[in-house]
Amino acid sequence: RKSKPMKTTHTLQCPFRAKLQYFTFIRLLVPFFLIATSAVASPRESLEMTNGWKAAYCERIDEQPSADAWGDYPRRDPWWQSVDFATVSSKPSKKPEDYNGMWLKREQVVPAAWAGRRIRIELPVPIRRCDGVVFVNGRKAGDILRPGGALDITAFVRCGETNAIALFLTQDGSGTQRGVTKVNRWDGGISRGLMAFPRLLATDGAFVSDVFADPSVQKHELTLEVEVDADREAEARLEARILDPDGGTVKTLTRPVTLKPGINRFKPQIPWSDPHFWDFGDGYLYTCEVNLTTGNSKDVYPAFRFGFRELWREGKNLVMNGRPLHMRT
Repeated sequence: RKSKPMKTTHTLQCPFRAKLQYFTFIRLLVPFFLIATSAVASPRESLEMTNGWKAAYCERIDEQPSADAWGDYPRRDPWWQSVDFATVSSKPSKKPEDYNGMWLKREQVVPAAWAGRRIRIELPVPIRRCDGVVFVNGRKAGDILRPGGALDITAFVRCGETNAIALFLTQDGSGTQRGVTKVNRWDGGISRGLMAFPRLLATDGAFVSDVFADPSVQKHELTLEVEVDADREAEARLEARILDPDGGTVKTLTRPVTLKPGINRFKPQIPWSDPHFWDFGDGYLYTCEVNLTTGNSKDVYPAFRFGFRELWREGKNLVMNGRPLHMRT
């Protein structure tokens, strides 16, 4: 008895069916792709403004330097070196440290895609012994007081166009909300200018605006002081990860938080009984990573390093990391 031959199906024999199966697979895959990508969308974009600055020394905020007084403001490495006065001003009349103020200006194209977002100008590291007054397109936007920070300039920026950015550095606080104060000219604050150049930051939704690591040897814990800037009420998840110098994870933190419009401050603690202390001759540094997830948006704060140490007084003695600290003069 002969057996009936088995029926075989060859996809190549039916091109239409093959295409139908292909498009069906893609249609099923797209939702999973959208879910995966939307969960990691970041609300933070930045523009580094490192080059193209012009500078001129002056005394007061209402003093506009002449056209020939402006010079190139060089990028310095290392940052603690003083700016070459001859490079900045073509007509020096006195020493840099004898001036009270310095004007910095440049032009910056702001992306059209930033329209509708919150835009800030930020000084990522402290200003050295001076305050900054910010002008955008000829209008005063506000000030950034020492030791640094950020200023919302959304109402002053024209997205998709070239914007004029100006920064007046002042040692005595003139033109700022702080008001005029006494100045010690010997420290040479203006002569050194900025420790880092400003940058523009575009955000939407909630984002982490500042993080400070506060280790405690006595309490055996690490406190993270976290500031979150939110534009509406929302439920979010705050996460942190501590890495050793080799990139290995040593501590993690996950905490649900409730956000309100404005600045929200949180101080989560991480128990830590056996940290590697920072000490003289052993500058051991950990790396801290912090992110905030709100709905489908995830904001990643720039990673930073810190040392685990604590200094306190016991009677007449200074104690660091649990051991008396003996210092010679």
